[in-house]
Amino acid sequence: MRLGARESTRRLIEKLKRVGVDPRQQPRAETSGALTGRIFVITGTLSQPREAIAAWIEAQGGKVTDSVSRQTSYLIVGDAPGASKLTKAQQLGVPIIDEAALRRMVASDA
Repeated sequence: MRLGARESTRRLIEKLKRVGVDPRQQPRAETSGALTGRIFVITGTLSQPREAIAAWIEAQGGKVTDSVSRQTSYLIVGDAPGASKLTKAQQLGVPIIDEAALRRMVASDA
C-alpha cells in the first residue's frame, strides 16, 4: 500500500470519528430498521459528511449506492446536487427527498 493511500485512509477514519462514527464497531449480524430493504443515493451537500449520513442510513437498515438505477428507492438531495443524478432519478421516477424527509421517515417508523 502506498504511503499516500494510508494517510488518506487515516484522515477518513479521523473525520468519521469526529462525526460520531466508530469504525471499530462490528456491524449487526441482522440489520433491521426503518430503512430496511431500501436503497438510497446521495447527491449534494448535507448537514454531515456523506460517509456519516451513509453510515446512519445503514444503521437504520438501508443501503447506500453511488449511482441512480431502477433499484434506487430514494435520491437524497442536498445543496448543490449533481445534475446527472437528479436528471436520472427524474427519468426513472425515483422519489426525490431532502435530508429532513429522510429523518422524518425514520422517526415515523420508531
